[in-house]
Amino acid sequence: MEHLLEFIIPYIIAFLELIGVIIIFVSSVKTFGMYVLTFIKKKTYPVKQELASALALALEDRAYPRHKGNTDSRLDNCAPRAAVVSHSLRA
Repeated sequence: MEHLLEFIIPYIIAFLELIGVIIIFVSSVKTFGMYVLTFIKKKTYPVKQELASALALALEDRAYPRHKGNTDSRLDNCAPRAAVVSHSLRA
């Protein structure tokens, strides 16, 4: 069971990070469209609030602190990517 978790957790993490990237991309395109519409229709749209809300949603999982019992940095969602890569290269 432990080997299965060690195998599958990196894929789950990568998938969740991909979802965050997709949210950032889609919201950036949407807010850019809203920004262009402000010049075309001469109507104000809450561009800053929309982008800030979407970025907060996409990056929300990074805001939580590390669990005290977790000593394996590969399983730490809050760790910088460089630390995860350097840890995996040492192993």
